[in-house]
Amino acid sequence: MNSRFGRISKYKNVFSQIGSKKTHYDNVKITNSVWDTNVIKANGMFLSIIWNSFGSFAVLPISESGKCPDVMPLFTGHKGNVLDIDFDPFDDYKISSCSEDKSIAIWQIPKDYSIRSKRFKFKGIQPTARLTGHEKKVGHVLYNPVIQDLLASSSFDQTVKIWDISTGETLHTLQHDEVVLSLSFSYDGNYLATLSRNRILRVWDIRNGTVISQGEAHEGVKSQRVIWLGNSNRLATTGFSNLSYRQIGIWNAFNIEDGPIKKFYSIDQSSGILMPFYDNGNKILYVVGKGDGSIRYYEFQNDELFLLSEIYFIESQRGFAVSPKSHVNVKENEILKGYKTVLDKAIEPISFYVPRWSKEFQYDIYPDCPFTKKPALTVAEWRMGKTVEGPILFSMKSLYDDSEPSLYPARKETENKAKILKDPTTSAAINQVQESKDVRKESTTETEAEPSPQPTSITNLTKTSPSSKNTLLQDIKRELAEIPSLICRLDDSIAKLRDLNLSEKHQATLITRLDRSIDQYVSKNTR
Repeated sequence: MNSRFGRISKYKNVFSQIGSKKTHYDNVKITNSVWDTNVIKANGMFLSIIWNSFGSFAVLPISESGKCPDVMPLFTGHKGNVLDIDFDPFDDYKISSCSEDKSIAIWQIPKDYSIRSKRFKFKGIQPTARLTGHEKKVGHVLYNPVIQDLLASSSFDQTVKIWDISTGETLHTLQHDEVVLSLSFSYDGNYLATLSRNRILRVWDIRNGTVISQGEAHEGVKSQRVIWLGNSNRLATTGFSNLSYRQIGIWNAFNIEDGPIKKFYSIDQSSGILMPFYDNGNKILYVVGKGDGSIRYYEFQNDELFLLSEIYFIESQRGFAVSPKSHVNVKENEILKGYKTVLDKAIEPISFYVPRWSKEFQYDIYPDCPFTKKPALTVAEWRMGKTVEGPILFSMKSLYDDSEPSLYPARKETENKAKILKDPTTSAAINQVQESKDVRKESTTETEAEPSPQPTSITNLTKTSPSSKNTLLQDIKRELAEIPSLICRLDDSIAKLRDLNLSEKHQATLITRLDRSIDQYVSKNTR
């Protein structure tokens, strides 16, 4: 939204902050391999690092910050250098790695794992399973964000394989005409975007192994990256122009041949690759420079990128990782928790915050996010033909309240806002809010107020006949049974109101009143 004073955004004042020294990880020995990966990964409980040791990588518990021991417990078992690693999104203790030895290894992190335990220090940790089938070294591994035990891998044999980890089977082999440099799954897990060394961007239907759309990405010859922009049909790519300008492009995933939407965004002429990370909840694209100290973040709105800010660090970073959204500190208005390498010797946590005066839960910056402890589908269900529209979601307010989360399946975003306005539930909710008046204001204009009827309660049952008691009990049970469905409908309305692109103040007012309606209804009917 724009005004005479410029574009209005609730994220215009987002700021970053490096964690205190006691939260840093020192004496880290990061690989010196030139293969283009993010080097580190995070899942909220652990950090994984491609270690500067033949055929090995390390895992650091998030809670064990400080100086790493000189002799680290390593995950060993590959017969070539480890090139990439990825955590299972539904099991904090499961991780996969790929190597120059043409294989993919599946590992289980011990429940009592510690980098300072003598039990793991000298004998290392071995994989629990191994996937073989690629003819050359394997450069990337990536878990499906929706389907449990479904993994994608890319190799120097110019193929991408889709694996069923539970059986070790190869479900599809996606043949390319060059080495694949980057992979990204769609929000619903049904499609895979790939970017090859010959600059061809493709989107594949992984169920039948066919190309849906393809076209040429950036003109430069240097490495490129692709990322799916959350719950949408848009892709973002980072690469270089033929004049070596670093660029960002936005694409329609199912019409790549039409070229980038609107334009390529030129960044600068630095030589480092840009690593993209997307926050679907806040619609912010973070772009991290590899080999330099830059981090830029953009708000994605109406198919355009709007620069929010850019920060520069003196020390360069070669790796970056982002924890799942469910691990941010909602009481401090933290919207992203990341980790950056420092001169290949240390790892620093970095957080991004939205400044707010209020200490209450901020609905507008914390939409419901994926629940990482439960998959929407198992690979067996997916192979039988079942599909979903996205991951299992939960309300982040449960993190604020420290309460049990309520789960529900994701739905695809509605692109036509008119459909949202026509929805009866949303229309009723908006009308209810607009018709509601401030009780204090009304009380000043009324000379006499009618006594409000007393709600039915258990204490009133003692004054009624047995038959009336049964009727009242049935009424109470029926009203109590309706509370969960009412809350779900109002929560759904809140989610839809966020899609209307109202002003921040108006949106916050509507959401606050709807939330107040829920609390009042529950309070009245559970008295």
